[in-house]
Parts: sequence; C-alpha cells; structure tokens
Amino acid sequence: MSEPIAQPNKSPSDTTRNYKQIVLTNQLQVLLISEPETDKAAAALDVCVGSFADPKDYDGLAHFCEHMLFLGTEKYPQENSYAHFLSQHAGSSNASTSSENTNYHFTIEKAYLKPILDIFAQFFISPLFTPSCTEREVNAVHSEHEKNLQLDARRQIQISKACANPESPFSKFTTGNMSTLNKPEIRDKLIEFHNNNYSANIMKLCILGAEPLETLEEWAREMFSAIPNKNLEIPGTVEKPLVPPFLDADLRKYVYSVPVKATQKIKLLFPVQPATESFYKSKPNRYLSHLIGHESDGSIFYLLKEKLWATSLSAGLSMSYRDFEIFGITIALTPEGFEHIEEVIAIVFEYIGMVKKEGVKKHLWDEISQASNIEWRFKSKSGPYNYCKSVANCMQHYSPSDVLSGPYLLEEFREDQITDYLKFLTPENLIVDVIAKEVEEKCTLTEKWYGAKYNTKSFDSEYIQKWRECLESPKGDLLHLPKENIFMPTKLDIKPFTEKTEEEKKSNVEDVPKRILSTPTVDLWHLQDRTYNQPKAHFTMSMVSPLFASSPHHEVMGRLFVLLLEDQLNEITYYADVAGLEYSCNSTYRGFLLSVHGFDEKLPVLVETIVQNIMNLKIDSGRLELNRRWLQDSLTNFYKNQPYDHAAHFLHSCTVTPYWSTEEKLAALQDVTKEALEHFKGLVLERLFLNVFYHGNVLEQEAIDLVNRVEAIIKPKSLLKSEITTKRVVKLESGKEYILSEVEPNVDNENSAITQWYQVGLVDDIVLDVQLSILSDLLKDRCFHQLRTQQQLGYIVWSGKREVHSVTGYKVTVQSPVKDPAYIDDRIEEFLKNSLEWLKTELTDEEYQNFVSARIVKYSEKIPSLARLHDEYWPEISNFSYKFDFHIKSAEIAKTVKKEDVIGFFEKYVLNPETRKKFSSRVYGNKHPLEEVPVKENTQTIKLGDNFVRRASLWPTTLE
Repeated sequence: MSEPIAQPNKSPSDTTRNYKQIVLTNQLQVLLISEPETDKAAAALDVCVGSFADPKDYDGLAHFCEHMLFLGTEKYPQENSYAHFLSQHAGSSNASTSSENTNYHFTIEKAYLKPILDIFAQFFISPLFTPSCTEREVNAVHSEHEKNLQLDARRQIQISKACANPESPFSKFTTGNMSTLNKPEIRDKLIEFHNNNYSANIMKLCILGAEPLETLEEWAREMFSAIPNKNLEIPGTVEKPLVPPFLDADLRKYVYSVPVKATQKIKLLFPVQPATESFYKSKPNRYLSHLIGHESDGSIFYLLKEKLWATSLSAGLSMSYRDFEIFGITIALTPEGFEHIEEVIAIVFEYIGMVKKEGVKKHLWDEISQASNIEWRFKSKSGPYNYCKSVANCMQHYSPSDVLSGPYLLEEFREDQITDYLKFLTPENLIVDVIAKEVEEKCTLTEKWYGAKYNTKSFDSEYIQKWRECLESPKGDLLHLPKENIFMPTKLDIKPFTEKTEEEKKSNVEDVPKRILSTPTVDLWHLQDRTYNQPKAHFTMSMVSPLFASSPHHEVMGRLFVLLLEDQLNEITYYADVAGLEYSCNSTYRGFLLSVHGFDEKLPVLVETIVQNIMNLKIDSGRLELNRRWLQDSLTNFYKNQPYDHAAHFLHSCTVTPYWSTEEKLAALQDVTKEALEHFKGLVLERLFLNVFYHGNVLEQEAIDLVNRVEAIIKPKSLLKSEITTKRVVKLESGKEYILSEVEPNVDNENSAITQWYQVGLVDDIVLDVQLSILSDLLKDRCFHQLRTQQQLGYIVWSGKREVHSVTGYKVTVQSPVKDPAYIDDRIEEFLKNSLEWLKTELTDEEYQNFVSARIVKYSEKIPSLARLHDEYWPEISNFSYKFDFHIKSAEIAKTVKKEDVIGFFEKYVLNPETRKKFSSRVYGNKHPLEEVPVKENTQTIKLGDNFVRRASLWPTTLE
C-alpha cells in the first residue's frame, strides 16, 4: 500500500482540479491531479540528479543519459515507439538536464494517458542504451554543443565555471561533446551512471488526467512501483563539509570577457553559502532583490539613468543550488557608464549601505507579501504540460503540503534572515563580470569548451576600501527606499455578468469578442470573462498609422519613440509591474501597439497615464543618442543570431513586402535627429485609427468609457481604409523552385542551415489548411527521427506548417555542423519521397484516423487562461479578419478529410515538381564554402537585395 503523506494546498482560484499525493512502496513520491474537463493529459518525472553528478573525465554524461533514456526499453525496444505514439495522439514530449535535476515530461490526448504512462515508466525501469543508439546520440549531443558555441549566455556561465573552485561541481562542463563522450567505454559508463544515480526515492512524479484520483493512483502504483529503489541520499542533504563554489582567492576580482553580440554590461556576483532554499516561507533574498532591483526615484537604477550611465538593471538570484546560491546584480551600461565602472559599483554599495542603515522595513515586506499572496490567490491556470513539468520540479524543493504554493509563499517576516543575507553583499565577497567587446585586449585566456576570450584581475585595494566606506557610511542623499505603491489592488471582486440575449442563448456557441463601438477613428471589441473568474483584464490597442511601414526611416523612428517612451514611463510602470499590472508598447509595421494586462482595478489609470505620456513625450537629445546606440547594437546583433534564424529571416525578407533590411535600417538610424523625431511624432499622432480589444473582468460600459477617455486624449483624425498597411506575401509560381544561397553572417559560426518552404495558399481556404495541418502532424515525428536521430544531420530539425501573413505552407528547417545546405536539401527531398510511400503502403487506416482525431483535439482544446484567450483572438482583430470560429470549422472539416485527400495534397503542393512552389533558403557556415547552384529548368536563383519581391505577384489580403 502507498504511504500516507500531507496533501498539497491549492490556490483558491483552482476550482477544476483535484489533488492527491501518495508515496509508493519504492518511496517514489507521486502527485495525482484529476481534471475531468481537461482536453489533454500530461505527466512529468523529475530525478534529483543532474550534471553536478557527472564523473570526472565524462563531462555531460547526465545530459547524455537524458538523451538516451527515450531510445528504447526492454518492454518497448523500438527506439521511436514513445515519440511515434505521442505523434498519433496530439502529444509532444521533451526533457531537460540542469545541474541538480533531470526532468522528463509529455502531454497527450486524454484518452491515451494509460498506454503512454506505461511506455514512459519503462524509461526508469529497463532502458536499453543500445550500442547503435549510443554511438549516434553522442553525435546529437555534440551537435547540440556546437549549436551553442556562439551563444553568449552559455559562454558566460562557462567562464564563471572556469574561474571557480575546481573541486566544486559548479566548475564542470555540463553539456558534453565528442571529446568527453566519444570513448570506447562510454556505454558502460552510461549504464553505470544510470545504475548509481537513478533511484525511485529521489524521483518525483506528477500525473494529470481526466480520470478520477482513484484510477490515477491505481495506474501510478501499477506502472511505477517497479522503478528500483536504491535508497540514495539526495546530494546536498547529507551532513558533510560543503565544497564552496569559489575559494577566497577567487573573490574580489574582475572577470573580463568578450561577448559575441555587442553589449556593455557588468554583473556583480555575491556567492551565498549555505543556500536559503529552506527559507522559502520567508524568502530573505526576495526583499533585497525587490529593493536593489527597484527602478523608481531613489533607486540605484534611477540614479544611474539620470547620469546617463545605465539602460537597465536587474537583481536577484543569478544561480540557485542546494548547497549555495549566487545573488546577482546585472547592469547594462552606456558607453559613458562603462568608463565609470568603479563609480557604478560604489553607487550599488551606497544603496546597500542605506538599506542596512534604514533597517528592515515591515511595511515594505508587507507590500511584497501582499503582491505575492494576491498572485497566488488568483493564479492563472497553466496547461497540463507545463504544469506537470513545473510541479514535478517543485516537489524536489518544497514540503509536500507546499508543492503548489511554495514559489508564492511569503508569510514569515524574518528580519534576522534578511539582516544575515545582507552580510554576504560586501566588497570582500564580490566577483564582477565585465562583458564588452572593449575589453578584448585584456582577454588573453581562452576558455576550454566554448573558445571564449577572458581574463581576471584583482580589485585595487583602494576601490575595496572606497566601496567598504560606501557600505558602512552611506552619504548619498539621492538614494532612498521606494514610496507606497499606488497600484496595489484593493478591489478584487468579480463583476456581474451581462445577461446573454435570447438569440445568443439559442446559438449555444462559445463566447467570442463583440464589437461594441465603431466610428471612423475607433473599433472597440469587448469580451467579458465568464470562464476564469479572476479580477484581471487585458487591454490591447493598435494605434494604426500608414507611416510606420512607409520607409526604413519611419520604422526606426517608431522604435526610437517607443524606447524614449519606456524611459519616460519607467518609474510609474515599475510600481505597476510590482503590483501585478504589466504593460508593453511596441512599434509594429501598422503603428504603436499598446498592451496592458493584470488586475483590472487600476488598469484604466495606467492606460490613460501611458497614453498621456505618448501624446506628451519629451525628446531629450542625450537620451535619444543613448537609445540610438542601443538600437544600433540591437540591429547589428542580428548578424550574430543562429544560422537557422538567418535562413528563416532571409526567406521572410524575399517573400514579404513591405520589408526593410537590417542594412537599410542601420543606415536610416544615422539620419534620425531630434527635430526629425519631433516631426514624425506630430505626423503619426495626428491621423490614427484605434483598434482596441478589451476583455476580462470588465463591463461593456466600462470598456466604452475608457476608450472614450483615451480618444479624448489623442483626438485623432480618421484614416481611409485604403491607408491601413497590410503585409503582402509573394505568390510563388507553380512548378518553380526558388533558391537563395547566402554566407552565414557570423563568420565564426561553423553551422549551416536550410529552411525549405513549400507554399500552399491563403489560410482562408480552410480545407487546404486542415489538410496541411494533418500532413504536418503525420510527418513531424518521421522527419525528426530520420534527419536527426538516424542520419544525425544536426541538433536542430523542425518541420510543420508555416503561416506568414495569412499565407501557409509546409516547412522543414535543419541546422547542421556536418553537412552543407545543398546536401541537406537532397536529404529532405529523399525523406519526403519515402514518406509518400509510407503514407500509401504502410500507414494503416486506423493509424491515420488516430492522427485525424489528434488534430481535432488540437482544434477543440479549451483556452486555459485570459492570456491565452488574448493570444487566440487578438490576431483576428488586428488583421481585420474576425474568424473567431476558425478552429471550430476546422475541427468539423477535419472529420471529413480522408487519407487519399492528404496524399493528393502532399503530391500536389510538396512533391510534384510540376505543381509545387518551393523556396529553399540556404545559409552556409564557415565549414561549408558557398557553391554555385547548378542551373536547372524551372529553378530561379535569388540574392538578397535583388528586389525579387517587388517584381513578383502578391497574394491578396484580408482588407481587399
């Protein structure tokens, strides 16, 4: 029988899920979640072992074990049986290896939870680790590492590890590659690792299904009790001396490093040992991260911004482990700030000293606690997949009763713990990462695994003394604690529903947005929440103007305007964000896009404040120049993206109009003056169309009143419908292949990439769109298995439907360190031909019907939260298409699509050279020289900048 265990406390807003926590006879802790109305089931198993457990000379073995566990078991020896079953039943899966945990997770159509659980359980009972899979998967891990070689985040953490105590597990290289894993004895080491580290008593399992709790418990006991229990001790919980991540000699140093992308930032890192994870009900670091990371008047960031020294600041746990954690303060600097690093650090210690001098303030802690409590009380519902993955990991960190609430709990005010934590934030316990291309001359060391350039230098004693004085005797009058937060919600009631009309009741259709206001200058769409019962709302407004897409100059001026607006709003919006009210403002090809979401009570106040600031934006020359530099770096960093990003981007640039290249935008950016931006602002704000979606806990009249107030502030003149910009897509010719070949912009990247797009047509043709979706489902697992698992072309292998501005097609993307794009093109074509034979001769009618049923489930899935509802309906409103029932119609059509229909579609749009429309976007990394494409009949070669899109025919738009 299962052992008794405390049951988890759940959020008051969680009304659809029932929970039961059990411990199996093998000491496996299991959380069962019954949700009768769910569309999908899910499960996750978290093993309390990760890369810190890698044995010496076998870096990456834990990660390699994660890869291998999926590939066959004694009961299910076929290496893709798991992925194949999931693909037939609306499922997906993944796994991740962190330093101390490995998490395996999946989701599936709810009716098939029991059989997939049995397949899943066998990973932890009897994995095969076959020699053939072992050899191939070493290549996959190596390819994953090569994909990461040019990623700054990966390079930076590995430099930190290179500067750490070599006896600490923190110093390890965690991904693995050929040099650490491609060894004759690797399979034996893999089996040994699994035998020594995978035990039921250090695993946590979460299962969510539609079945009653009693049924889920029966399945859990039946399928998972056979996992061996080796009574392992969880690392970090045994009484033993802790191995510090950094020795005293490693502290009080600058660590200089050269990034791949243009940036100038410093990270102040304070090692904290032992870790404070067990203090999760008081979270002492939360109080300090709240104050140090604050952005209002009196904060570190506010002062640095006023000096034009910084563009952003964040504070909190940079890394968190069982034995230790690292409290980090990351500051993005301006060129001027970069020249004053020591003074920046002095301001940080001045503020920390002020916090110590003021003492721990109960009213500030109460405010943080209140915000956390409200967030927990009205927690938005997560989908089964992400929920199980998160909860299984939380089960490793919180007591059984708190596995759901642990991340939100802040109920114990412990002044002593906060005071103790402050003792770690000192100059003597500090490492400063300095990350900038400007330090390249100082960086004479090369990190072993990523090849990143770095070096270290001890702090000058005079600066340590200066910072110590700032800490002990703060004198800065400009630094002070935050004021009371006026955005904290006080009214959290659910507003009465507007009764449906008799016609609406008879129609029995789901609630969809309704246009409740339409004038020459405003469309207001509204939907009152009847489902989620939360005091939250979403307000999204597109301020439509034809200017934004008319030239690269206007596009970059739109982005600069938004950056200056964010600067101006920063103090106000930071308070709102702390109180659970978030905003974003973006410059799009149609105009400014303003979105505000969170607790509804103060939402109108924030919306009106933002709109008033838009209308009264002050354009300061100094801040304009800072933001111009930031935008220039942001645009230039495009060239350092991954090759598969470039392949997709180049495809987009050649098939969509209006579109401005990075080079055009960079050139235009140099011409922007304060006067030009003032002129742009006047032109844009004079003539606008306001397209608004306001939904959630908001009444119709409230929505109308707010929009009327917004319109009164803006006072826009109307636009003609013909002036509204719509992106257009090239209508590729049937029977023609278009090939774009370019050298990878990042000359240091070895990877090549290819994106093939087989264009189909407008998404409005629902029959074609459904056939494309079913075909994509049929081929997804096969594509991954053949091109990645078997042929080992690369770590990145994706396939599926690609929709761009209402035009759809079938897409395959591969990034490879071993083969050039032309070779991969041939492999993709061969895969497609083989797949046709599979569809015709091997795929049974029953298997086909499983895929169709899975597609219908995807179309019919309930929307789990207000945020997802916004993501579902806003594109239909913003594109003026209003197809709110598209998924319902698609589900009905899917029921009628026969296997022969999909085969015919496949042949016409993807395979047949005489009827298909194929675009091949190829990017050649430094391992693969760019070769001339042989001229073939019905093949057209394209180069960037040859104005192909301006000569081609275009698909119609929703506004035509």
